[in-house]
Amino acid sequence: MNNRYLGYLIQKGRQQKRLQRKHLCEGICDFSILKKVETGKFQGDESIVFRLLNRLGIPGAEEDSELFHMTEYAYSLFFIYSFPELSGYLSEHPQIKDSVFAMDYELLWNVLHQGKPLPEEMESFMDKRQLSAQFLLKNNPEAAAQEYPAALYHYFSAQNAYRAHHYEKAEKHFAETYSVASLEGSIVLMLRAKTALGKTYARLLDAEKMKASYDVAKRIAGALKDEKTAGWISYHEASVQIELGNYVEAYRYFRNLNNPSVTEIYKMAVLAEKMNRKEDWKEALERLENTAHLSPTQKLLTACLRFRYDDPDYLKDREYSKTMEECYERLRKHYPREYLLSFLPDYLDLLDHTNRKKEADLLRSHYSMR
Repeated sequence: MNNRYLGYLIQKGRQQKRLQRKHLCEGICDFSILKKVETGKFQGDESIVFRLLNRLGIPGAEEDSELFHMTEYAYSLFFIYSFPELSGYLSEHPQIKDSVFAMDYELLWNVLHQGKPLPEEMESFMDKRQLSAQFLLKNNPEAAAQEYPAALYHYFSAQNAYRAHHYEKAEKHFAETYSVASLEGSIVLMLRAKTALGKTYARLLDAEKMKASYDVAKRIAGALKDEKTAGWISYHEASVQIELGNYVEAYRYFRNLNNPSVTEIYKMAVLAEKMNRKEDWKEALERLENTAHLSPTQKLLTACLRFRYDDPDYLKDREYSKTMEECYERLRKHYPREYLLSFLPDYLDLLDHTNRKKEADLLRSHYSMR
């Protein structure tokens, strides 16, 4: 452990207890040695440092201490991205924050609970692992990965790039996450990385690489018995097929669902519309209209479907245009990008029909739509 940091802890503990140096070092070492310890310049018998810490009630400095193993286990949970378990573990072992591993406890706790970075003056005491967590708290996972090349930091770098719609950069970092996680043996991060890669390739409209990534992710999810993730992957694959115009394949998935959600019924209706399956379209539309507690946005989307079902000349209907405009604004402001992408083809049809070509072209360019 960093001797300068131990000296800092001793000085801080002594000052908190309002002890003079001569009283703290009595029976342990000379006054001059304590002064060297506190300034991080002592290179002698480390048992002196341990005894000073123990006198101040700061445990854990001894080699192979129980607190050392607790802290290492906490880091192992951190780097495999097992954050709920880590939060519970730290809550159950508050003694770590009263030991020489207090800084580790605070760093990990702040990451979990979106806290602030530690004061910059503490960075001079940090080792590479601690400094990497500090960089993460500064929302700089790329610097964290340079300091301590863990898969977790590549994953957060990829997430930042994906949220900023920098999909090529996200692809690179997710691939790096998978590679490093496989070396670390972190199967959960391997699953997250492959799932995210599939999602990234979907945004790049690369159906072949999306499927390849999702196939690997589904095998890992099966090994972990993670049915939730496997189910989400299948849902997202089918949803992307709608964007790619592969309606038959997507419809097969949604049609075979047991107890579909409102969103899934809506997608069934849209697919039936695209495939001109009037009876299926009508059935899905009526299921939506008979569903209690639709959100305001879901009601508007259902109303648009009804316009299109009932009136072949719906594009000339001002009420349809008004409803579609309101849907677009709601989806743009309050929903994830994926929801808007599935809505945009019909909205672009409206813009094209009403001679709003410039607006339509800007949307196509912004969302990389064909």
